[in-house]
Amino acid sequence: MPRRVLRLLAAVGFGLLVVIIYQQRNKIERQSDEIQDLSRKVEAVRNDDRLAMQEKCAKQSLAEFKRLGWEQKSLAAFGSHYNRTLNKCFMRIESRDGLFISIDVSDAYERKSYGSYMWKGSNDKKYWEVTPFVCQVINGSGSEEFCHSPEEFEEMTRRYME
Repeated sequence: MPRRVLRLLAAVGFGLLVVIIYQQRNKIERQSDEIQDLSRKVEAVRNDDRLAMQEKCAKQSLAEFKRLGWEQKSLAAFGSHYNRTLNKCFMRIESRDGLFISIDVSDAYERKSYGSYMWKGSNDKKYWEVTPFVCQVINGSGSEEFCHSPEEFEEMTRRYME
């Protein structure tokens, strides 16, 4: 075969290769755009699910708060949080009555306590001099840990309420 024909075939082959590469690159870009669009749609659905779960959790927490009789007590407050990572609805009830403070963090559906804090002040000591008589939290592995201050309790229960 003459050299000229070989060169022509090589040029045509090279041209075809350039066209195929160009088409593949465009296809990859379109697929990348589709993936990004689908990812945005999935995230929007997840956000809707999160909001729905948080709303459901808030309703359950309020019902549990009332069931426990707390709505009658003016010095009690509650908060709720759906923890997506743990797939649990947590509620926090805090009660203050004179020199007594009680805080409980629990699962609003299962009623399992994940943290308890109780402190009673003393008339003859400063508040920071009195340690809580109950300060315990269930850690991530399921075992009980003890704490010695309201700050420790807050830090240890934060994982449930975030």
